[in-house]
Amino acid sequence: MVVHADVPGFKPEEVKIEISDGVLTISGEREERKEENEKNYIRRERRYGSFSRSIALPSGVDPGAVKATTHEGVVDVTVPLPEQAKQDKVTITPTAA
Repeated sequence: MVVHADVPGFKPEEVKIEISDGVLTISGEREERKEENEKNYIRRERRYGSFSRSIALPSGVDPGAVKATTHEGVVDVTVPLPEQAKQDKVTITPTAA
């Protein structure tokens, strides 16, 4: 399973990926400050933004096998799904009454 999360403007160190109790959570937080000093004035701006998304994972996912990469404002989280239990077919034979 691959999860693509658009995180424009976020640096990789500002994005946090956690797996807890079978839930994958992708979150991020950033704060930007800008100050402009001119002869007659000082202008200060502050911007703050955060996000959080959670996705339930199937049981049996190994958190140590999860990989994350980032490119051009997109985080890709690859979650290897566990092998499903092999299902055996049972044949029912009618009995004479």
